[in-house]
Amino acid sequence: MGLIPWRLRKYTFQKGNKPYNKGKKYRNKTLPAEKGKFVRLPKDLYDLVTKSVHKKNVQLIPASTKSARFLRPKPPTKTEVEKCAENETKTGSEKNSFRLLRINELEQMWNEVFIEHRQISPMCTGFISWDLSAEQQRGAAWREKASCNECSYHSKMFNLYNEVIAKKRGRRTAAINLSIQVALNHI
Repeated sequence: MGLIPWRLRKYTFQKGNKPYNKGKKYRNKTLPAEKGKFVRLPKDLYDLVTKSVHKKNVQLIPASTKSARFLRPKPPTKTEVEKCAENETKTGSEKNSFRLLRINELEQMWNEVFIEHRQISPMCTGFISWDLSAEQQRGAAWREKASCNECSYHSKMFNLYNEVIAKKRGRRTAAINLSIQVALNHI
């Protein structure tokens, strides 16, 4: 530390004096900032806010110190009737469609389903059928599930295809169906 001129020495800290704030902790006294609420608007209100509006429809909006941020609009809510109609059309139309399934995996699936259903509810006389609302398509291959129409039995999902062995994480893709390839080559 350098030398202090003698005129300024009386204004510096003197040996033996205790500082006035010794042992005290200071906290910044700041007001808590208001956190803005993020509200996801319905589609019609989102369009009204983001698209240009005629001068007749403009309303005065109180100014805010916060910056505005728009979230994506909410998906339109479906009524109970629309939900039922959607499920009905899917199950009704899909039952009359064609699927390419491997026989080995299909036999294994139905055998496991019948054995498991018999173990869970031995007195059930219901019919086991495809659960078309839970099926998943993977390219030209399918993942299927079976369910009973009387009891609450639902089987696990079965891959009705061979999977390609890959080192990557995540969902494995379906192997190429050679019979489709041969059929397409003969056309």
